[in-house]
Amino acid sequence: MSKIDFIGRSKIWLVISIVVFAFVTTTLIVRHTTNGFPVERSIEFTGGSLVTVKTGEAVKAGDVRKLLKPLKLSKSIIQPVGNDSVMIRYNSQKGQN
Repeated sequence: MSKIDFIGRSKIWLVISIVVFAFVTTTLIVRHTTNGFPVERSIEFTGGSLVTVKTGEAVKAGDVRKLLKPLKLSKSIIQPVGNDSVMIRYNSQKGQN
C-alpha cells in the first residue's frame, strides 16, 4: 500500500487548483467573446424524435407541414438541410414510444 502525503504537499495542490481554475475561467471568457456563449448549446433536453428525409429536390417547410397535419404533427419543427433534405423534429404523442 503506497502512502501519499497530501497534507504535506498542500501548497502544491493549491497551486495546481488555482492554475486549473484560471485556465477554465480564461477558456470560458474567450469562448464567450468569440461565440457569444461560453458553453456549447447543442445538447437538447426536450425529448421527442428527429427524422431527416431526403426529398431529391428543394421543399418548402409549409408543404411538409401540410403533409404532417393529418398525422397530428403540424406543430413540428421543420428545417431544410442542404438542397434536397428536410429535418423534422416532433414530440412523441401520448401512448406511443
